[in-house]
Amino acid sequence: MWSLLATITIVGAGAVGGLIPLIKTRLPAKLTGKDLCKRGTPAGDVPIPESLGIVSGCVFVGLATLLSCFMEQHQASMRWGIASIAAMIALGFWDDLHDLRWRHKLLFPPLATIPVLLHYSGVTAVVIPKPVRGLIAESSPLHDILSLIFDVSKHGEIIDLGIIYYVYMGMMAVFCTNAINIYAGINGLEAGQSFVIGLAVVLQNLIQIVRGHDGDQYHYFSLVLMIPFLATTFGLLIHNWYPSKVFVGDTFCYYAGMTFAVAGILGHFSKTLLLFFAPQILNFLYSIPQLFRFVPCPRHRLPKFNPATGNLEPSTVAPDSIKSNMTMLNLFLVIFGPMPEKRLLQLLLAFQAFCCALAFGVRYGLSSLFYDTVN
Repeated sequence: MWSLLATITIVGAGAVGGLIPLIKTRLPAKLTGKDLCKRGTPAGDVPIPESLGIVSGCVFVGLATLLSCFMEQHQASMRWGIASIAAMIALGFWDDLHDLRWRHKLLFPPLATIPVLLHYSGVTAVVIPKPVRGLIAESSPLHDILSLIFDVSKHGEIIDLGIIYYVYMGMMAVFCTNAINIYAGINGLEAGQSFVIGLAVVLQNLIQIVRGHDGDQYHYFSLVLMIPFLATTFGLLIHNWYPSKVFVGDTFCYYAGMTFAVAGILGHFSKTLLLFFAPQILNFLYSIPQLFRFVPCPRHRLPKFNPATGNLEPSTVAPDSIKSNMTMLNLFLVIFGPMPEKRLLQLLLAFQAFCCALAFGVRYGLSSLFYDTVN
């Protein structure tokens, strides 16, 4: 199996890297766009093919389907997961073609997750941190209230959330698919952040397998899913790296997020997965005032390009305003000052890697302060 995975890695990266130059000229004419971060330069007037995530997505689904034929365990899990991922590829490409409204973008991920949730065979109970167990122990009034809805252990160590846990997993899929989509806008960021998160997921799986975790078969499943994803994402990133020859489109953002959600749900490490999404969570929280229209929200919140200096600068909520748009990209430019696009990309990806490293520290270090054992 390991030799097959190694072959898949090489074939996946090579296939995507080779197919993109052939396919990018054959997509519909409307699937091109101009680089808004290069306005005022010749590069800003060159049409760039969009939605090339469809290439990496199709190659990934094909390779994952092939791998599922050689899996002795979790073959059904792999195929149901592929069904959910393929559904998000279809939604993303349709969105790239027709620019769907946000209510559709939020509705479809939970529907696409249904195959995975129906196949989920894990527990629906959560372990309560040690400092708050006394609040829901049998001697506490809160225990009686919670027991009307959930199955609560005598000493408050565990709460079985039942159907609520499935709602949580569905909402996690919504977050993962949209978080990458709104944390974007400069060359290489969507594919770059996904590649870094994918590496963190692979490392998490390997750690659990080496440590002999009780559910290591689930981590084998996640590992088999993530390796072709990393390979095909790398093939795409080669063309999407600064200066981008192609744009990945919503197609990539949606299926990348769903791939992570499938790996986290069926791999039984959904809470750890969210730790790897720290920059995306911060970006979402910071964006809330604009996303919910408490603060004016223009159609594009990308940093603005200054042709005189060649640097990106924070964009503002309105032409006559001094308040910058509320995204992590603009925040980094406010904190560190104007900089070239490539340097901003490198800084954001370094921050992503730092947050993933910090997540491992939390998962395997600080967790012992709140839980009895850390597997």
